[in-house]
Amino acid sequence: MKRDKTTFLQELRGRAEQNLQLLENLVQLPEGALQARPSDKAWTALEALQHINSFNRAYQGRAAEAIRLNRKTQASRKFRSGFLGGIIANWARPGATTIKLPAPKKVNYRGRPLDRSVLEQSLTDARELLRLLDDAESVDLTTTKISSMEAAWFKLRLGDALRLIVNHDWRHIEQAERATRGEAGIRTK
Repeated sequence: MKRDKTTFLQELRGRAEQNLQLLENLVQLPEGALQARPSDKAWTALEALQHINSFNRAYQGRAAEAIRLNRKTQASRKFRSGFLGGIIANWARPGATTIKLPAPKKVNYRGRPLDRSVLEQSLTDARELLRLLDDAESVDLTTTKISSMEAAWFKLRLGDALRLIVNHDWRHIEQAERATRGEAGIRTK
């Protein structure tokens, strides 16, 4: 299904702004709340945020480079999601019905020493994502592609990659917020 590119990017921007607001709420919490493990198998807030930091380091860098190399004065005003890219981007959002897979070891930070700098990096990445979404107006979101983090041979349409980043951030920022709920009293929508 084709969508108007501007509307699509505005929707992503709205969710990305909400993600940033949730991160700004987390900044106000004490270190203990960010380090609290809600259950034996659950991640702490900082572990969940470091997971998205690693993911964003890969995907946002690739998206920024694709935007830089593919700017056009007459970029298509429509975006059409790819079959697999659309499925993957939808699976990343909170509450999506999906197969439960463990995070790959390279992006699983359970038990590693982490501090507030993780949260500061998440805030930086969230602000950079808003800039990327603005810059994406000048690019064809369907024909511009980036390689997947999991397999370089698998290419995602830029629009799907941006939606994947926003949804993945959303999922794990809410996870971080839930991890602090007992001590900090924050409620997730």
